[in-house]
Amino acid sequence: EASEKEKKKAKQCAETAKDDDDDDKGDDDAKRTTGEEEAVEPLPRREMVSLNVGGKGLTTTRTTLGMCSYFAKLLKHDDLGTLLAKRDDKGAIFVDRNGETFAMVLDYLRDGALPVLDCADSLRRLLTDAEYYGVDELARACEVRLAELQGEDQRPINVTVTLPPPTTKGTSSVVAKTPKDTPEQPPEAAAVARTPLSASAFNNDNF
Repeated sequence: EASEKEKKKAKQCAETAKDDDDDDKGDDDAKRTTGEEEAVEPLPRREMVSLNVGGKGLTTTRTTLGMCSYFAKLLKHDDLGTLLAKRDDKGAIFVDRNGETFAMVLDYLRDGALPVLDCADSLRRLLTDAEYYGVDELARACEVRLAELQGEDQRPINVTVTLPPPTTKGTSSVVAKTPKDTPEQPPEAAAVARTPLSASAFNNDNF
């Protein structure tokens, strides 16, 4: 009897263990079905950096900011206490620059993509800030794009001008007068004009 009881007990334990395994497997299948994953470990508080650039609030990581020389030096000195960064009333690092332009700089640091800008003025502002923050690759990309835009502006424009047909060679613009255009003279005047004057006509007695 003892032997049968032990066998029966062992069988029950095996069935219980199998049920537990099936439950765990079912939970794993449910997680895969619903897309549920284990919680991602949050970033350390020190890694997160809050910025206030010209009144625009931005949040990023020290790793991202470390890719530009301006913030790499700023954070290093701030950690050492040799040069404390300016902070606003919420504790964010304050930078007195254009926040919208810096947002494009920050996007470039994150993914390396140059913003699509076709305005020369916007590109110049971005170039100025890229040089200020020490992002040399972005500055060079802006210079190349500016040169392309200037080349497009200086591209010659083809203009078609229709000229009148040339005049026939040797044709004079002076119209000769026909005899009809000459005014007619009275017969007396014509006779006087045709009669030659004799020497006696110039006698002193005639004057």
